[in-house]
Amino acid sequence: MVKNHARKNAARARAAETGESHQAAVAAVRKRSSLLPPPPTAEEILAEGRATIVAALGDLAEQTTHPRRRSLYLELQREVEASATFADLRRARGTFAYRQADGYWMDRWNALSESSVESYDEHLRGINRCYWARRVMYEWVWPGEWDKHLLA
Repeated sequence: MVKNHARKNAARARAAETGESHQAAVAAVRKRSSLLPPPPTAEEILAEGRATIVAALGDLAEQTTHPRRRSLYLELQREVEASATFADLRRARGTFAYRQADGYWMDRWNALSESSVESYDEHLRGINRCYWARRVMYEWVWPGEWDKHLLA
């Protein structure tokens, strides 16, 4: 029952998006093996993890009032941006950058959890964004380990 509703909703969205008839949209949706978008590739996750850490370090640099800490965050931001993976950085600097960015996203997650937001969907989207940010950063440091850790 739920699968049929999901297909019907996906067909409606497709028809609205592409302008095709409802029957054609239903047929196209039925041909798909899954209603979910394809999962991101390992390269996409690594790129998003690096971008997430770079963004967090930039926000931390803007928020801090200490000039030396600000220059450290900006320097780390440039180093992470120039690297492809965690292995390209010196271990101590990479670990520090990861921990600072992870702390930043945990603080955002905690703030969202404690705040009262009018829209429940908006609240969940914010928490989901924090979860995804932490996951892709973890994958950037330890590729392929997130799912293994959850299934263990």
